[in-house]
Amino acid sequence: MRPQALERLSADGDLLWSCSPDFPPVPPGPMEPPWLEVNPFLQESFSSRLVPGPRLVFCLSFEGLYAVDGATGRLLWQKEASGRCAGMAVAPDHSMVYIAEVEQAGSRLRAFRADGGTAWQRTLPQNCRALSWAAGPGGLLVALGAPEAAPAEFIGDDGAVRYTLPLPASEPFTLRYLDGLFLVACGSGVRAHRASDGALLWETGQEKEPGAAGHFRYYETFLSWRGAILIPHGPGLAAYDRRTGERRWFYTPPGGLLGLTADADRLYLTSHRGLFALKEGPKSYSR
Repeated sequence: MRPQALERLSADGDLLWSCSPDFPPVPPGPMEPPWLEVNPFLQESFSSRLVPGPRLVFCLSFEGLYAVDGATGRLLWQKEASGRCAGMAVAPDHSMVYIAEVEQAGSRLRAFRADGGTAWQRTLPQNCRALSWAAGPGGLLVALGAPEAAPAEFIGDDGAVRYTLPLPASEPFTLRYLDGLFLVACGSGVRAHRASDGALLWETGQEKEPGAAGHFRYYETFLSWRGAILIPHGPGLAAYDRRTGERRWFYTPPGGLLGLTADADRLYLTSHRGLFALKEGPKSYSR
């Protein structure tokens, strides 16, 4: 699928602008390149192909990456891919954008600055068929899905590896960045590392919370809200203090938790019985 245009609509549904990249057509090859799965265990798309920001909008097609002025719709720059683009990650402040490319000769990561300049690129191992990643301030945390076990690497904006993080040995996992933390999550627990240097700040798991039924829903949405990290757990939602990892509360909406989102004032939860809005965390646990 190749998007023909990127459009911005007003709140009333009026077209504000339209922008079309000008990538050359990809010549047909003898066979499709081997594919690369990006964040394969996340239900939501952390490798979204459209990431809007206050000034720039980054958009990824299979043919390449392009950046658009969010106010005017002017095409600022575009980068043609070698092969096909499998995924994109964007730094929280939109200062960097990262893409994964796949072609017959192999896969690679490419990093660009917001002005379109190339920051670094790295060739992936031939046997790599999946990767998990999360973009944070100053770099990209990436774990490769390869037969040999390897830690996740935090690659700085200059392309150098700043630190590594251990990964679960025998469980599927996800990586994400929230409010200064990199979270390594799997069904049995979550570890929180300081994004600036990788230091382990806290961890939580079944052995630390014997009364909490169910497993951590590591594949679903996590949120940072009012100084807490919110993590779906079993039938409900657990809130952990961002600094210490102490569990503040656990809440199960009637019908069981399906999804969550938040604004500055309220936390919104969906369940099989409807939509629930919380102004504060619950005062007692509900299991």
